[in-house]
Amino acid sequence: MLVDRTIAARPLAASLVALLLLANTVVADTDIDLPPGAEPATIELAPPEFEGSDEVGKLIQALGSSRYVTRREAEQKLLEFGMKAFDQIDASTSNADPEIAASCRYLVSELTVRWTRRDDVPQVKAELTGYANLDEDERIAVVYRLAQQKKTWAVSPLCRICRYDPSPAVSRQAAIALMATSDFELDYNSEIADQMRAEIGSSVRRTATWVRLLAGQIEHPRAALNEWPAEIERAVATAAADMDDEVYLGQLCELLTNYARVALECNDTESFLAAVEQYLEYTTESKVAAIEHFVEWSGESGNKSLVNQLMDRHREVLSQSKVGLYLMAKTYAEQDNSELAEQLADQALNLRGENNTESAPEMRVIIGSALLREGYVEWGRRELRKTIEEGPVASVTHAQAAYLLSDSLHDWQQNQEASDVLLSFTEPIQNDTNLRNAYENRAKSASRMGSSMLIPPTKKLESYQQFYLACALHEQGDVDAEWEALKNALKADDDNIDIIIAMYRVAPDGTERRAEVMEIIQQRLRMLDQMINDYSGTSSVTSNWYNEWAWLVSNTEGDFQKAVRYSHKSIEMETQEIEQDPDRSIDGTAGLLDTLGRCYYAAGDIDNAIKYQSQAVEYRPHMRTLKRQLDEFRQAKSGQQG
Repeated sequence: MLVDRTIAARPLAASLVALLLLANTVVADTDIDLPPGAEPATIELAPPEFEGSDEVGKLIQALGSSRYVTRREAEQKLLEFGMKAFDQIDASTSNADPEIAASCRYLVSELTVRWTRRDDVPQVKAELTGYANLDEDERIAVVYRLAQQKKTWAVSPLCRICRYDPSPAVSRQAAIALMATSDFELDYNSEIADQMRAEIGSSVRRTATWVRLLAGQIEHPRAALNEWPAEIERAVATAAADMDDEVYLGQLCELLTNYARVALECNDTESFLAAVEQYLEYTTESKVAAIEHFVEWSGESGNKSLVNQLMDRHREVLSQSKVGLYLMAKTYAEQDNSELAEQLADQALNLRGENNTESAPEMRVIIGSALLREGYVEWGRRELRKTIEEGPVASVTHAQAAYLLSDSLHDWQQNQEASDVLLSFTEPIQNDTNLRNAYENRAKSASRMGSSMLIPPTKKLESYQQFYLACALHEQGDVDAEWEALKNALKADDDNIDIIIAMYRVAPDGTERRAEVMEIIQQRLRMLDQMINDYSGTSSVTSNWYNEWAWLVSNTEGDFQKAVRYSHKSIEMETQEIEQDPDRSIDGTAGLLDTLGRCYYAAGDIDNAIKYQSQAVEYRPHMRTLKRQLDEFRQAKSGQQG
C-alpha cells in the first residue's frame, strides 16, 4: 500500500520507609525456588581494587602535604599511573581537604579519556569523536541518542560515559540509559551483565553502584529488589536538597521505574505499588501518562488485579483528564465490562473545564487519532466529529479531523460518508478564496511553529474527497460517474497512485480508457525509475520510490519479479532508517509489508503473499484494508488446494 506520512500520530502516599520494609521481606534469589537451606544470592556492589590501589591512596593523601615538593612528586606519580588511578582520583575531587580536592580536580582534567576505541561500531565512533569538546547538554544528547538505539553495542560506551564523564548529571543519565526503562522487559543476559561490571571497573561513583546493581538485577532480580531501596533512599535525600532540579527529579523517577519493573518481575505487588506512588510524588511530567505507563506494564505482566488496583488508587487523577478517562475506558473494555467502558468514554468526550486543555480542538485531534490507531473506532470518530462540529470551519484542526475521520470511514468501506466529511472542508474553501488563503496561511504558520501533526494540503484533501466519492460510485455501479470522479481526484493530486490503480480497474481492457490509464502508469513508472537511477547511492533516494513502483505494478501489470525486488528494497531501506531514528513511526513498515504481500500475490507466490501480509496485519491489527487483502490471499490459497 501507499505509505502516507501526512499526519503522524505517540504512549506519594507510600513512604520510602515502606519501600525499605517491603524490600526486606524478599528473601528468594531468583524466580526459581531455592533448595532447602540454600542462601539467597548477594550482589557485590563494592568496587574491585586494582594492583597499586593502596599506593594510589597514599599518593592522594600526599597531595595534602605541607611540603610543596611532596605534593608535586605525588602529583607526577599519579599522572604516571594514568587511567588506572582515575577512579580513586575522581572520588577524591570532593575530599574534605581543599588542597587534595583541588589537586584531584586538576589531575582528572589532565588524564586523557579515550572516548572511542578500536572495537567500537561506527555509530559509537561517530557519536564519541570529539566528545570531550562538547558541553554538558550536548553530551547528554549523545547519551539519549545511544540509548535510543536499544542495541547491546551501546552498553560499553554508556558505561564509559557513566564512569568517566566529569558531569554528575551526564554520568547519572548514562546509568539511567542502561536501565532502558521505556521497555517492560530488560533485554539483557549474563554476558551483558559481565560486560557492565568490567566496563564500570573500580569506579566509586554512586552511578557506578547503580550499574553494578543493574548487572546484578539481570542475574538475580530478587536480590536486586532488596538492594535498590537503599540506593533510591540516597537519591531521594539528594533530591530533597534541591526539589527545583527537574533533571535530577526525572532521573530519580527513572530509578523508581526500574524498581517498579523488577518488583513486577518478582511478583511483588506491594513494592510495585509503593514505587508507583513515590514516582507520582516526584514526577514533574504528566501523572496520567505515568499511570498509563504502569498500567500497560501491569497488563503485560498478566496481572489483571494489579491493573484494577492501580486505577482504583488513582481514579481521582484519571477522572480529571480526558486521556485518563479513556485509559480507564479502554481497560474496562478489554475486561469485557462494556457498560462501564462506554460510561467512561462518554465522560471523556464531554469533559470540559477552563483549565482542561484536552478539550481544545488540537488535543481532540491527537486523542481521536490515537483512539483510531488502537482500534477504538467509534470513540476516536466521535472526538474527530466533535472537532469538526465545534469549528471553526476550514481551520487547521478541521482539516486534520476531516482527513483522519474520512480515512477511517474509507478503511471501513463507508466511502460516501468519507467523501461527505471531506466535503465539509473542501466546499467552503472552494467557494471562498479568502477562506482558502486563510487556511493555507494558518497551515504554513502551524508548520513553522512545529505543530505536533503535519498539515494536509488543500489539494490533497480535495483529491481524497473525489477519490472517496469515486469509491462510493463504484459500489453503486455508476462507472461513468466513477471515472469522472477519479479524473478529478488525479487532477487535484497526481501523486496518489491509488487513484491510478482505481482507474486501471474500472477501465476495461482494449478500451480508450485503458489506453489512457496505461499511458499514465508508464509515465509514472519511468519517472520513478529515473529518480531511482539518478540518485542511486545518495541519501536522496527514499524507500517510498521503490514502494510506489512496486505497489503500482503489482496492482496493475508489468514486471512482477522486479516489483518483488523493489518492495524488498523499500523494506530494507525503511529498516535502516528506523535503526538510525528509533522514534520513526512503524506505520510505514506495515504499508511496505502490505505492498510486498501484493507483489508476491501478483507474481503467483501465494504462500509468501500470506506470510508478509500477515506481518503487515500484526503491525496494524485494526486496519481493515490490510485484513481484507489477507483474506483475499487466503481465499486464493484455499482455491488452489480445492
